[in-house]
Amino acid sequence: MYRRSFLVSTGLLGVRSQTRLAETQSKPTDQIGPWVEIDAAAVRFNVAQLQSRSGRPLWAVLKNNAYGHGLIEVGKILDSVGSSVRGLAVFKVSSALRLRSAGIGKPILVLGPATDEEFRELVARRIIPTLYTARQRLIKNLATELQEAVPAHLYLDTGLGRAGLQYRQAAEFLRLWGKDSGVRFGGVLTALTEEDDFDLEQIRRLEEVFRLAAREGLDLGQRHAASSAGIFHLPSASQLDVVRPGIGIYGCYPTDRSEKARPFELRPALSLKTRVMVVKKLEAGDSLQYHRVWKASRATWVATLAAGHHDGWPSATAGTCEVFIRGRRYPVVASVSSNHTLVELGSTTGVEPGDEVLLFGKSEAGSIEAHEVAKSISGSVYQLLMHVNPELPRVVV
Repeated sequence: MYRRSFLVSTGLLGVRSQTRLAETQSKPTDQIGPWVEIDAAAVRFNVAQLQSRSGRPLWAVLKNNAYGHGLIEVGKILDSVGSSVRGLAVFKVSSALRLRSAGIGKPILVLGPATDEEFRELVARRIIPTLYTARQRLIKNLATELQEAVPAHLYLDTGLGRAGLQYRQAAEFLRLWGKDSGVRFGGVLTALTEEDDFDLEQIRRLEEVFRLAAREGLDLGQRHAASSAGIFHLPSASQLDVVRPGIGIYGCYPTDRSEKARPFELRPALSLKTRVMVVKKLEAGDSLQYHRVWKASRATWVATLAAGHHDGWPSATAGTCEVFIRGRRYPVVASVSSNHTLVELGSTTGVEPGDEVLLFGKSEAGSIEAHEVAKSISGSVYQLLMHVNPELPRVVV
């Protein structure tokens, strides 16, 4: 069955105009193409688990479109959580502004850099910037204009080397600021290398700078270093004032060893779904996809799914992964193109165009973890989630 025939059969084309079709396709329950479902209860459950494990409140990290889940959707879920979520942390200025424009009331922290103009806008919107350098003149001018201290966090590079003020320069930095510099530090943070022994040295360096600031009469606020991996593997990082998890909030384990051990439960929050476009029977020798990369060795049924690598379903899933349709798993075959995936159904089939397909996540019929898909393609669960197309419809369930 071709796509147009499928649209007519489901009532999405024919008596409806093309304008009406565009309207209905915006609803995941009516459209053919892929969509994302976000389990709000799972997000809240994971927050509670991470808070219980660490014993500390969270700065919840929503970088990279909330790890592919949807910045605004997850932001609204977390905004409704109580004091266990201290605030939301993003990397980009634009993400922070979008959250505030969406009505998010919790504190928002920008972990990445900002130009002077962006810095001013962040402060004006009650968003907390992160300092990599002193920026004395800018902050003093802002404090004078606002007639109050400018809130900020200090980003300290203790060894990851990626960003932040090098800890060796901290003494000079602190002398520049003193007590009446116009800044009010809400925290000092660092990012860990996730090498256990060296992470301990990083925590020691963070604490050293924190104590140095105290001797200078400067309060740097709350200390935070523990990502999701830190919560699992580095108790000394979790025992600072706050923790800063990312991937764990979304129900995935941050490392291979934590995923294997699973010392406490996390619930995956994202499900990537699509629908069957076409079902057809192949005879022995019939082929699929460009360059005839797959040939039927016997008579078999195949289905074309409305999802491809442009949507965030990796090309490497062909020949390595399975999908759920009507409560059964079916192997992905041939190759994954930008908008199409093919699965082999077998010698007989009850699958029909329009059937819902679970690529990963959960459905009423069962589940396929993102971890399983990532392992099957020798990839990372971080990459799998973060590369889900941000333009796909997202529905909070």
